[in-house]
Amino acid sequence: MNKVIYIAIILLSFAFTSAERIQASVEDDTLRLKIPQRFFVKELAAALNSNVAGYVLNGDSQRLHVSNFRVFIKNVSTSKSYYNRSFISRRSKRVLYVDFDYKYYRRGWTWGTKLQFQGIKSHFKKVKWYTPWVTDSGWIGAPIFFSVNNWKINAKCEGRYVDWSSNNATTRAVSSLLRDTVEEQVQTNINHEIQKVLRSYGDLRYLAKHYGSQAIANAFGGSTNYVNNYFNAILRNTNLSAHIEGNSLAVKFKIGGRIHVENDSNKDIHIAITYKDLRGQWKTEYWWKVRANKGVYLSGLRTLNSNIYIYAVSTDQAFTWSGNDTHENVNGRKLGFKLANTSKNTDGHYVIRLTQ
Repeated sequence: MNKVIYIAIILLSFAFTSAERIQASVEDDTLRLKIPQRFFVKELAAALNSNVAGYVLNGDSQRLHVSNFRVFIKNVSTSKSYYNRSFISRRSKRVLYVDFDYKYYRRGWTWGTKLQFQGIKSHFKKVKWYTPWVTDSGWIGAPIFFSVNNWKINAKCEGRYVDWSSNNATTRAVSSLLRDTVEEQVQTNINHEIQKVLRSYGDLRYLAKHYGSQAIANAFGGSTNYVNNYFNAILRNTNLSAHIEGNSLAVKFKIGGRIHVENDSNKDIHIAITYKDLRGQWKTEYWWKVRANKGVYLSGLRTLNSNIYIYAVSTDQAFTWSGNDTHENVNGRKLGFKLANTSKNTDGHYVIRLTQ
């Protein structure tokens, strides 16, 4: 059973070593890398059946044989205990799943006596008598879930999520002992071994930059060279995740540098922004409506420069936020913009607060 670790090892090996198999796209503030399942499911099943199938336990009183490993992506039933867990994508409610057939043999023993002869002498010897084997068969399955921490991707099973099916009512009474044995093997070995193999790939910033730079440049109108130069400033080490989505493993990265306006006044406002885009060029965009005591991300705007200039006016024209730091044309009018006081939130986005 120790070799069940290959389920995660081979998955990530196939995913990370084939450039043509990884697709990159940008959705809102997320860079998404997708590895289609057709490139790893068959290979995983073949490797498991080649390297894992056989006896896990082979003792005098207990034996466990596993075979016929299957790897696939499946929908999660609402009856499963892990249905609402964070490792399942809210988009698709799907998981990477492995199951296999097992045959379990168990017998007890007792002490008895046996007459033995040595020459013309004989004596009784205490011996261990085994009862006949009782067998059980069925299948065992478990989801594999993913997480990302400190630029590292982790993949593991947790024992409490293992599914179980027994075909023999006689041995169901002792199935908890067998289940505990299997769960401990799956959880311990995958969790330990997967970290060893992942270290050889380094952190995820390389993968994101290698496959995602062009997608980010296309999405925000920049050049690949410019994006690469500032990639570490664009990519944020927050809210990284990996899930099965549809028929792919999707690794998602938050892209920092959006502009968020918090309207702390009791007036609805319209706001114009002058900022430096991902091409390093100054741009002026307008008008966004921000309701009183509400906040909003300014759609499509992303910057690496904290110098952001604003011009805002309340919808009733009673209040104006303006200045003489720069002057820009807006709908044929030259308006005076002020340099905003910006801060960064935990996702690396720029926050501007407007008060009366």
